[in-house]
Amino acid sequence: MLVFAATVLVAIVGLGAGARELWAYKTTSGDPGDVAARWPAVRLELDREHATLVMLVHPECTCTMASLTELARVLPELGPVRAYVVVRGGAGDGGGPVERRARALAGVEVVLDVDGELHRAFAAETSGHVVVYDSAGALRFSGGLTLARGELGDSPGARAVRTAVQRWASPATETTQAVFGCPLRGPATGAAP
Repeated sequence: MLVFAATVLVAIVGLGAGARELWAYKTTSGDPGDVAARWPAVRLELDREHATLVMLVHPECTCTMASLTELARVLPELGPVRAYVVVRGGAGDGGGPVERRARALAGVEVVLDVDGELHRAFAAETSGHVVVYDSAGALRFSGGLTLARGELGDSPGARAVRTAVQRWASPATETTQAVFGCPLRGPATGAAP
């Protein structure tokens, strides 16, 4: 009986430690990068009448599926906005689940960034990173739309994007939020549960 109790205790401690590690992973944000404060010289077109939103994604980051779901949720609330999802090294033939999910978003142009030029120009480092620029090319928002890796639900980032886009004509103020996803360079590092 004592051996059984000890085994159960070890199992409980192990599960607790594993849960703590998983939670730490899910809630540790990615590198925010040094995002361009002004619209960079890129092949994407800055909207000169409305805000422009760009989400930069890793094609294999399953955490990004939640970011795309949150983007789909927030887009209808934004009013006129030019929206891009830039897929790093996309396949071009419909790609994987992340690229297919991006292509299913209404009102979003999906751009494949085969050589990484766009990701470098915007200087984002984490998949799911969103930047919003006003019509003059000033950065209004930089960050993520989720509460944690793979987590759905309203977040400070989603609220800040709404504010940044809806007030794009007011004096520029930049908001920065944490981004939860895989590094944009290299392989995806994890999966959403």
